[in-house]
Amino acid sequence: MPTAKNSGKDRQLRLLAAVIVAGGALIAYWPSFAGKFFLDDDAAIIANPHLHQLVPIWPLLNPPGWMATLAGRPLLSLSLALNWAWGGDSVLGYHVVNFAIHAAAGVLVWLILQRLLTLPAMGERVRRSAWWLATVSALLWTLHPLQTESVTYIVQRAECMAGMFFLLSMYAFLAGSLGSDVPGRWYFLSVISCLLAMGTKESGAMIPLAILLLDRSFLSESWQRCFSRGRGLVYGSLFGCWLFQGLLMFSSNKRGATAGFGLGISSWEYAVSQFGIITRYLRLTFVPYPQVLDYGVWLAKSPEEIWPYALLIGVLVLGTLWMTYRDPRWGYGGLLFWLTLGPTSSVVPLVTQTAA
Repeated sequence: MPTAKNSGKDRQLRLLAAVIVAGGALIAYWPSFAGKFFLDDDAAIIANPHLHQLVPIWPLLNPPGWMATLAGRPLLSLSLALNWAWGGDSVLGYHVVNFAIHAAAGVLVWLILQRLLTLPAMGERVRRSAWWLATVSALLWTLHPLQTESVTYIVQRAECMAGMFFLLSMYAFLAGSLGSDVPGRWYFLSVISCLLAMGTKESGAMIPLAILLLDRSFLSESWQRCFSRGRGLVYGSLFGCWLFQGLLMFSSNKRGATAGFGLGISSWEYAVSQFGIITRYLRLTFVPYPQVLDYGVWLAKSPEEIWPYALLIGVLVLGTLWMTYRDPRWGYGGLLFWLTLGPTSSVVPLVTQTAA
């Protein structure tokens, strides 16, 4: 049984980790507070009358489909409207909010890793080093150069905020599953966070699958066990959130003809081109240079152009599946990587920007 002394020390260590992660992010992103509005920021914020008043709220939450950045993303619209209400076109407030969201996401990464690394199945050696492993990993994630666009480009708050709610939904599920006195409250928070992520960006649709795979990889020894202990209702609620996501996608009217089928790029053209694009993402993960804000439209023109990348991606996917088969804990990171790429790097064409 944990003692009061141990509980106090744990709180201090959690606070120290949060300070390290958030403080590191502040040092890295401090220069970005002087940034300006850029590209889609002007159309989505400065020239968007729907954001300049909070009442009536319906036009704000349901902007016209031609407003591609905000269509089908009511929570993103609301957050930008609140920024406008607080500071108008003063860009500093938008940067501060983007930074705060990213810092919170970094702390959530630490909380998730700390929970997972202290599970009994992880072994004594890993558990003893859990604080350091979680802190270093969360700091690397928070400071990675590939995060720059989603933090410093104002309208890319969509990615940053959806990611924060994605992580919050995962952490709340873990907290509810790992001995909480009030698991129902944590599960409720997980479902609400899932809805909020979906209301921010379409990538939130992957949360139910990510949580199910997390459960099977770390908490439950079988798929049947995932749905026991009263968690069937939790999963029913999480997967039920897809109805909300579907409604948002329907209302977005293909986001101003920028995403969807029948818009000039076939699903096949888009999908095969993603082999090369995903390979670029992987390279930038390890060597984040040079970075490009807008790649425009790039499509593979011949099989010879993509087969080396397709071979590499195929090997990596098979490797992920093999690791998952051998030990789901070590395959989960790979599964989560492929899963989160699903909405933008599969068969649904993004016709104005095939790579991000």
